Amino acid sequence: MTNPSKVLVVFNTVYLYGMERSVIETFEMLRPDVQPLFLLNRANLRHRTPLLEELKRTRLPFRFFHDMHDWPRFGMPRSIRQVFGMLAALIEGNLDVLHAARDADALYLPIVTSAYISVFAALWFRLRGRKVIYFFHDLPSTYSAKLRPAVALSTDLVHYAQRSLKLAAAENPFVLGRPNSVIPPAIRIRQTGATAASRDPGRKNIVFVGQVAPHKGVDLLIDAFNQLAARYPVLHLTIAGGVYDENCPWFEALLKASAHSDRIHYLGYRDDIHELLKSAYVLAIPTRPSRFQESFGRVAAEAMAVGVPSVCFKSGALEEVIVHRQTGLVCEIESAACLAANLDEFIRRPEFRDVCGCNAHLRYQERYSEHTVRRDWLHLLAHGAAA
Repeated sequence: MTNPSKVLVVFNTVYLYGMERSVIETFEMLRPDVQPLFLLNRANLRHRTPLLEELKRTRLPFRFFHDMHDWPRFGMPRSIRQVFGMLAALIEGNLDVLHAARDADALYLPIVTSAYISVFAALWFRLRGRKVIYFFHDLPSTYSAKLRPAVALSTDLVHYAQRSLKLAAAENPFVLGRPNSVIPPAIRIRQTGATAASRDPGRKNIVFVGQVAPHKGVDLLIDAFNQLAARYPVLHLTIAGGVYDENCPWFEALLKASAHSDRIHYLGYRDDIHELLKSAYVLAIPTRPSRFQESFGRVAAEAMAVGVPSVCFKSGALEEVIVHRQTGLVCEIESAACLAANLDEFIRRPEFRDVCGCNAHLRYQERYSEHTVRRDWLHLLAHGAAA
């Protein structure tokens, strides 16, 4: 690519979880061949969010929507006032995106609501033969009427994994009406001076990283830990991530009810994920497949990058990312007992744990290296669907 490709990223979010970190690291990796511009909710400025701080740290350019007050949550309105509030926010958002997109070569939509506030710009891009890329960061495991307009507006659809594409298309066959690419996230390991030797050999640390929410199976994980902790005094559980609903004391109640709460360490949101994973004996990803399908499982790839195996349920693309009995263990049954049994195998068999850790690191190098992911993204932006 002779000239840098300019991409407008419609980033109407205030969080910094897996999706947001993946988008930021992707465009950080693509520089200088790609020049992104992130369009952000002004709430990030008002609340000085970690998302805004991360963009500042990476020196990725951004500007704000004109949302001087928090926009209403888009959904089924409950009053006439809410109807007008949502319409006003949609129009205001569309005008902001259209204005910011004037010099862009491509439009990047990471979530469905990004498409709804980008209708004007997407139509303008389509008329001018420019790319409108919708990325399936969330996996629609059932039919989604909201998704159909987003796909119709797009020229290219991107998925993290082949299984994500198959699951999305199974219930939403209109997805196959657009060119589809599979491009996993590039996992960049920050070098901060710490090494894998920071893991205490006398302490086996189960680590969970992600949104602390019921659909993420945190309750099952704590239950599984309680089953194991009585047998293994060296076992600890570390949980990092924001609580889904801080006004609901469900998580606090789980911690208080645990007989081994002194060995459960809740760290809240952390941005030093890679260093935290280096201290892990095993990563637990207890996302409940009955409630949520993972489009990828970014934290699994991050753990692979530092040689840490994972234990998970059969949720979405996790079965593709984590190879059972090679880079980790995939639980057959969605239960705390099954999760505990698989964690227990790694605890009882440290040599098996180490082999899976080595295999995980090799898989990271083969599948999720910056070179491979960068090549596929540049091909998509310059030509068309990546292989």
